[in-house]
Amino acid sequence: MADRYCTECGMALGPDDKFCPGCGAEMKDLDDYSAPAAQADAPKAYGAPYSGSGEMASRLRILGVLTLIWGIIALMAGVSVLISVDSTVNSMIEQFVNTESPVTGYANMWDYLVASGITADLFKTLLWVVGGTFAVSGVSGLISGFLMLKRSNYTIAMAMLLISTITAILGIITLIIGIIVFVMFTKTKGEFTS
Repeated sequence: MADRYCTECGMALGPDDKFCPGCGAEMKDLDDYSAPAAQADAPKAYGAPYSGSGEMASRLRILGVLTLIWGIIALMAGVSVLISVDSTVNSMIEQFVNTESPVTGYANMWDYLVASGITADLFKTLLWVVGGTFAVSGVSGLISGFLMLKRSNYTIAMAMLLISTITAILGIITLIIGIIVFVMFTKTKGEFTS
């Protein structure tokens, strides 16, 4: 078993490593990484026995809970949009029918939109895409959050988190938060047992 661990990612270090082979972090003072106190606080190497304590373990639990919460919210939003596609489109059409056309020669806004090539099917397709995207983001977020809390299958957890982040692109705030969570997650690899 290695005597030294990277303080950034928890990867086991060789006796003469000046850079972490896992994350590339520079190991400035080699003595600091082999001292007993530093070893106790350092995350475990990927696949090493897990103690479940420390800053990285806490970070992983927080990220797992936040990802589960996002997964639930996104899945609920996606399913809500998907089950209300027809009623939403009908309400939109009704609003457009009751709105005056910006261009003369059309009875209302809906007539103008139809003449421009915009149909009810287009609106339905857009809503299916939005709802489906959020549902995929939610399901992949739930899978990733569960794996984070279980501390297993790092690669699958990361892939699911990446899918959840990318599919959250419809909301700029959710995308930014997803990117932040993803970056923080990549630093917890040492906390996973597989």
